[in-house]
Amino acid sequence: MREAGLPDPDVVSWVDALDGAMPPGLVRLETPGRNWNTERRLLALGADEVDEEDADATRYTRLTAEEVAACGEPAGRIVAMRQWHLGWRRGLRALRARRPAAEFFSPPEDVACLFDKELCQRRLEAAGCAMPQSLGTPRSFDDLLERMRASRCARVFLKACHGSSASGVVALETSRGRVQAFSTARCAAGALWNTRPGSWLRELPAIAMLVDAVCRQRAQAQAWVPKLGWHGRRLDLRIVTIAGRARHVVVRLSRTPLTNLQLRNARGDLEAFAAAHGPALAAARAQAELAAAAFPRSLALGVDVALSRDGRAWVLEANAFGDLLPGCLAHGWDTYRWQVEALRERMGIVDGRSSSWVGNG
Repeated sequence: MREAGLPDPDVVSWVDALDGAMPPGLVRLETPGRNWNTERRLLALGADEVDEEDADATRYTRLTAEEVAACGEPAGRIVAMRQWHLGWRRGLRALRARRPAAEFFSPPEDVACLFDKELCQRRLEAAGCAMPQSLGTPRSFDDLLERMRASRCARVFLKACHGSSASGVVALETSRGRVQAFSTARCAAGALWNTRPGSWLRELPAIAMLVDAVCRQRAQAQAWVPKLGWHGRRLDLRIVTIAGRARHVVVRLSRTPLTNLQLRNARGDLEAFAAAHGPALAAARAQAELAAAAFPRSLALGVDVALSRDGRAWVLEANAFGDLLPGCLAHGWDTYRWQVEALRERMGIVDGRSSSWVGNG
C-alpha cells in the first residue's frame, strides 16, 4: 500500500473480527489459517451450527464446545474440518451483516464458496470451466470405490473440501484389483495428521483407514487427470487472476502426484515453458480467466490449472488466498501491487483512502 502511495492499512486480527470488531474502510480478508487461537474460535462457532448435509451430526467429525475449549494446539493434527468450515461460514456471514455495504477485496460470500471445493466446482463449471469430473463427497472408502466403479474412473484425488495447502489430500489409483495411494495425511494415535512431503501407501487396510478418516472431514473425489510431463516431472500451474485477468503464473514441478510448492516441489522456468508449450499456456490462462468470471466481485483468485498431454487445460480448483507468490513478478509488479492498481481503476481509489486487513498478524 505504501509503495502505491496509499496509507498503511489498519490490521484487525481474526479473533477480534469474529468477536465483533468492525474493520474500517476497504477490507482485505487474509487467510485464517496457521493460528490456533483463530482455529479454536472457528471450531467453537461451528460447534452448534446445524450442518445441512449432516443434520444428526453423525457423518462428519464433530467436537462439542467443551471439547474445543479443552483441546490443546494440535501441531499438525487435522481437527474437524467440516465443523471449522461451519464456523468460518458463520463468521463470514456475521462480518457481512455488520457491514452490509462494505467494499471488500473479495466479498465474504465468495470466500465461503471458495472454501468449499464441491460447491466451488459446481460454480466454476456453470461459468464454463473445463474441470475433471467430480464424484461427489463419498462417505467412506467402500463408497469411494463404488463411485469410481460407477464412473469407470480408476484414479482420483480425494481432497478435504475445506482444506488448503494440500491438507487432507489422497491421490488414489486402482489397477487389476490392487490399490495404492499417495497422501500428505496419515492416521496415528486415533487421529488424522498432516505430513510433508507425503508418502506412498500400498497396504489396503492402511489405505482404507486413511480414506475413511479423510471422508469424515467431508472430502470431494475428483477424477485424476494425467498431467503433462516436463523435464521428468509432473507439472501444473498456479495462475493468479487480478480483476479478471491472468497476471501471474507459477510452473509447479513434482515427482509425486502433488505439486504444491510447500511440499518441497520446484518452480519451473516460465519463459522456457512458454517457449516449449505456448498454446497450452494460453489455454491455461483462458481457463483461469473463466474461473475469475465465476467470481466477478473477487479482486484476486489463485487458480490451479492442469495441462493434459494433448494440451488441454483443466481447472482443478480456485483459491481465495492464492496470491502469495514471493519473487513472482508480472511486468515488474508483484500480485499485491497489481491488486492496488486494479482497485484504483475499478473503484476510483485515491490517495488517503482508509483500508483494513483482517488476518492473523
